[in-house]
Parts: sequence; C-alpha cells; structure tokens
Amino acid sequence: MKKLLLLTLLFPLLFSCNNNSSTGNNGDADSIKSDTTKIINGVIGEGTSMHSLELIADNDSVYTLYNNSIVVGGAITGDEVSVLCEYSEEGLTALKVINLTALRHLWAVTDTQGKQHLELDKKGVAISYGMDNYYSRWNVDDVEHLVLVSDELTDTFDIQLLTEDSLVISNDKTVLRMIKEN
Repeated sequence: MKKLLLLTLLFPLLFSCNNNSSTGNNGDADSIKSDTTKIINGVIGEGTSMHSLELIADNDSVYTLYNNSIVVGGAITGDEVSVLCEYSEEGLTALKVINLTALRHLWAVTDTQGKQHLELDKKGVAISYGMDNYYSRWNVDDVEHLVLVSDELTDTFDIQLLTEDSLVISNDKTVLRMIKEN
C-alpha cells in the first residue's frame, strides 16, 4: 500500500521532470544530464531536514528530494544551490549539492599574504586581483567543478572544500587555499 501511495505521489513529479527538454547546465532551472540524472538549480526551502531536501527551482517548481549526499558549502534555508539528482526507487535522490550562495564571495589566497584575491558574484562575474590569470567569468560545471574563464583560457578546478569561511580548489597544476574576506 505504501509503495502504491508513493508511486501515486511521485508519478506526476517524474513525468514532469522527463518532459523537460533542456540540456547541459547553462543556468536553466532543470538541466538533463542523462536519462536517469538531472541538474536542478534553485533555493533551499523550509521543508529541508536531515535526509530530505526541499528545493524551489528557478522555474518555481517545488521538489522534495531524498538527500543522502554530500552538501558542499552547507545547506541553509534560502541559499541558492545546484543539485545533481537521480531517479531511483525512493524517488528523486540528491547525489551532490553545491551551495552557490556560499561560493559567491571575495576570497583571499592564504599563502600570498593577502596579495591575491578572487571574487565570485551572483551573475557569474569573476574578478581576480594579483593572480597570474585575470578571470572574468565563472560557473559550476555539472555540480562537479568550478570553472574560471579568462580571455586566454579556461581553468577547471575540483572543489575540495567549501565552508562558511574557507574554499580549497585544485586541478592538475595548482591547489588554491582561500579564506573569505569580509
């Protein structure tokens, strides 16, 4: 009986998710990554609990996701996030969550005595100060990587750590340890 009730409640949600024709993660509310996974950008809702994530998508759809994932940057009601989720027997399950609100700040590279900074804003603008590369844009690619873009190149970093006041990103060339500036 519980399975029938669960299927009755989830069928409209699954059907509406499968009818989305977006591809890639270009800032759309819902982006399809594969047949069983998708990326949803939105705001953490008040119905979020230890194992349940209420997500109010950019298109005002409300999703309740089973959450047994790593939430990079923490989860606070009202924060903007990007969620990689998967369809499973339990319903829609969050595989990875990146807190975009926590990522958007002015960061100081720790081993440069405050001479190098990276600022990430809400509109995808990046400003680097005193760094070898002068980044102008940023995004989060497939809820996996921080992508920093300059006129000459694109650098892709793994997000190793994101907390209220620390950010550590790395790629095959470098590791950047940063702390949040005011």
